[in-house]
Amino acid sequence: MKNKSIAIILLLFICISCKSRKDQTSASSTVQSAQTDSLDLEARKMKIAEMTTHRLVVSFISIGEGISNSGKEMVENYITQSESKYQIKIARIAKNWGKEGETDFLFSLAELNDGQQAEFINGLRELVKSNNLIQIEENKPVRAYRN
Repeated sequence: MKNKSIAIILLLFICISCKSRKDQTSASSTVQSAQTDSLDLEARKMKIAEMTTHRLVVSFISIGEGISNSGKEMVENYITQSESKYQIKIARIAKNWGKEGETDFLFSLAELNDGQQAEFINGLRELVKSNNLIQIEENKPVRAYRN
């Protein structure tokens, strides 16, 4: 009887220990996944900075009065919505090149397949077609940026 009690207690202890390890492993893998996603995004951004031609360049230009801040916000919202739709962070870097806030968003779009890239670019073109202060170019060579 005493041996049965010890065996039952030992079995319960092992079960509780295993469950605790599963919870720790699950929490640990969630944290690792978030860190990996963040590192992956940063790595993709670094690759964009090293590219000689960018798959997509969105330029916010000025004609003497600064850039269209509402247009820039509209593009940023579109990117955020697309990230939710495709369930992936779309890597981009912003490069300033003018004295009035002129900025380029540089994309490789490597995280999207060909169909998603076309859909993303076409949607973006449609969004900004009436804003003459936003230009979209594909497969554009790198311009000289100021630091």
